[in-house]
Order: sequence, then C-alpha cells, then structure tokens
Amino acid sequence: MNSHLPKVRYDKSLRLLTVRPGIWKAALSLLWFDNFKVITVFDVPIAPGRLLNINHFATKSERVGRLVKDIYSSKAFARMVQREQLQDYVHIVNHKTAKHVQGYAMLGGIDEIAARYENKVNIRKFFEGRLPFPKYRILQLGMLAEHDTYARLCHELGVDDFVVQTGSGGGGRGTFFVSDVQEMAQVVALLSESLSPSDSIVVSARIAHPQERSLQACIAQGRIHIGVPQAQLIRHKDLVSEGKGVQFCGGRIEAGLVSATQYQKAKEIVRAIGTMMMREGYKGVFGVDFLVDETGELYVLEVNARLTGITPLLSSLQVDAPFMLLHILELADSQYEIADLDQLTIRESGSFIILYAKQMGSYNFLSGIYNDKMQPIGPPLETGSLLPENSTDVFVGMRVGPGEVVERGKAIAYIYATSQLFDDTEQLSDQAYKAIRAIQDTFSNRVLINVDKNVIMY
Repeated sequence: MNSHLPKVRYDKSLRLLTVRPGIWKAALSLLWFDNFKVITVFDVPIAPGRLLNINHFATKSERVGRLVKDIYSSKAFARMVQREQLQDYVHIVNHKTAKHVQGYAMLGGIDEIAARYENKVNIRKFFEGRLPFPKYRILQLGMLAEHDTYARLCHELGVDDFVVQTGSGGGGRGTFFVSDVQEMAQVVALLSESLSPSDSIVVSARIAHPQERSLQACIAQGRIHIGVPQAQLIRHKDLVSEGKGVQFCGGRIEAGLVSATQYQKAKEIVRAIGTMMMREGYKGVFGVDFLVDETGELYVLEVNARLTGITPLLSSLQVDAPFMLLHILELADSQYEIADLDQLTIRESGSFIILYAKQMGSYNFLSGIYNDKMQPIGPPLETGSLLPENSTDVFVGMRVGPGEVVERGKAIAYIYATSQLFDDTEQLSDQAYKAIRAIQDTFSNRVLINVDKNVIMY
C-alpha cells in the first residue's frame, strides 16, 4: 500500500480508530496514518495489525453482530481494547453513532450542530426564503390524519401528489410519496409507530422527473472547499432485493453532471449553508443534495453533515488533499499545512455501485483489482486509492468474508471504477454487469438454521 500526498504536511502518527463492519469507507485512512486501526467483522489481507477482526476477540459462546452498536456493546470489543492496548486511541464517529461510544475519547465536538442541520425541518426553517426548496409546508404529524388535509395540501402546493418527509433519516429513509388519501393514511399509520402526533414533518410538492445531484464540501482552515458534481443511485433493481425499502446503491462524479450555470448556483448554495454551519463551530465534510427539474431549475433537498457514502470516491479522486483526510485532521484539532490550496489536482471522473444480497447465503469472492475479464490483477489499495488506474478495470471491495453467511438485503460488495458504472437513466454499464455476475457466480445458499437460530454452513 502507498499514498503520496506531497501538498499536505501533517502528523501521520495520530492514534485513531474507527468501527466499520464493511471496511472500505475507512480504508483510505490506513494509507494516510501509520497507527490508524479499523475494527471490522471479517479478515482482509491488508495492513497487518491495523485491520482488526472483532470476532478474533470473541469466545466460542459469543456472537458479535455486524452493526456498530453491536460491536461497541460486545465483551469482545472491551477485550480487544485491552489486548491491543487501544485505551488512548481516539474514535472516529459521526453524530448517528456517537451515542454508542461510552468511555472512549471521540473526535468531534460537532455532533449537535450536525444533527440540527441534517434535520429536514430545521434546514427549511434556517433558510426560509433564502434558498430554493421545492414548495413545502411544515406541520405536525397529527394534522395529516385530519379528513381534509390531503385535498388542502394538494391545493396549497399546486400539485396532485406530494412528498412526506420526517425531520431525520438520510438515504431516502423517512421519505414517502403520497398520491391519494389512502396512501396518506398508510404513511400516517407507519410514522405513528415511531413519532408522536406533535412531531413536525415536511410536506413538499413532488418534482416531476427530477435528476438528483449533490455537492460535497469541507470546512478546513477556516475556508469552505467545494467538490465537483455528484450523482446518486438509489434502489436499482439489479443491485437490491425486493421489499427492502430505500437503499443507497452508489454514486458517480464528473464535471458534466450539471451545466456551468447550475454548478455555480449550487456552489453558492453550499457556501451559504457552510458559512452558517462554520459560524456555529462546524468543521470537516458536509454534503448538500439537490433536485434538478425538467427546466434545469435547482432545488435543495437536504444536508448531510458528515462523511457520506460518496466521500471515499471523491477522496480517491482528490490527488493532493482528500476531503476525508482534511475532515479527520480538522476534527482531531491537529496542525497541518496545505501547499497551493487553490491549485489542487482532481482526477476527471469515477463511480461506484453497491451490490446487495438477493437471498440468504454466502459468497466466495475476494477483494482486489480485476480486469475487464474479471481476472484478479492486483490487491486492494495497490493504487493508493479505491480506484484502479485503468478505465477497463474495477476494484471490488467485499463487505463479507468468504463463506460468511449474509442475510437477504445486506450489502455484500462495493465496485469502484474510473469509468461511469451507470448513466443519467440509471442504466448500469456492461462493466458493472460483468462484476455483478462474477460476484453472484460465487454465491451458495447451502445454509442451515438450527433451533437456536444461529446460521451454520455445511
């Protein structure tokens, strides 16, 4: 593994760790820091001694779950901290996972700010009349149950259908499309399971045939640095299993995703949001999601005040000063220098997709770089990033170990490429399908479930 960042001078000896059941979102940090540890749930032959499988610290009677909260709450985690002498390591978390970290030092101090700005109700209140949101109303959940609310909202918003969103919930979670009274009743019943009648929600006019676009930015050294345009892929039929809700399926980055005028407007919006966040003390990476309608108008959808699923891709393209690295340094309050801050290099384009299990079973595919015939040609991170050098190659990062049983609907692999693995119509490329087939060809459904509901391979 190697990483060459000649324009950034920083302390590579910082003692940091992160818990990542699927390691690849954090893998770049293994290149940037000499003492960085990633706690995961399966073995990957990279960074010996710094990629720790939590299951190696569990007793035969212990079964550690795959979620971050499961790992932190396990006896195996406490045992690992003692054996590996990780007591003085600082934990990298976001505002959604910080509550699971008890008794350990954490990077941050921005959790409360992040939670406020990620709330879809708050962001509209903060910037009402100043930013272009789809036409909306903020009301209490209980009001949706009133008999005339559907007709009144359609009239006020000037639409025949609309979108209901809870304050929190990213990646499409907490978002519902409503086109009649019956659907609204179903949404109210579903939301009432977790929200009270007095909780605020957002009801917005539905934009017809929109394109979703986003920008990531990083508040570093008192300045707002803005990345290149991004597109997300949500719930693609060939990547997810049916009936598993909204799932984030990947992203792509290239300058041509928006026009020069749209990019300039989007940057102004991001800068306005970032300026207010910075005044409150926020630092590091944040993202803003947009909708682009059929006329080319731009609308703000939401703010993601944290590292996002696309951050590793963007950081792999940023040759000189990756946003993810700056995010860590800022939250660690570590001194660093960047040369030629206004002349940083970024590779032209890249993309990735996420493959989910369509049924319970196991896979026997290994992480690494593969050529256009899906033959292995190099180990993970050989290029100093998640992206292969050649446009005909792909990097496959497995989220499960060989033979490990995975439930239907769980993410099993990330596939990265410098080419575009999907287009504006969400059509996957031939290169994407080759990789998908190669992974799926190793699938085995030979599993048993015993009386204790433990999954066993035979």
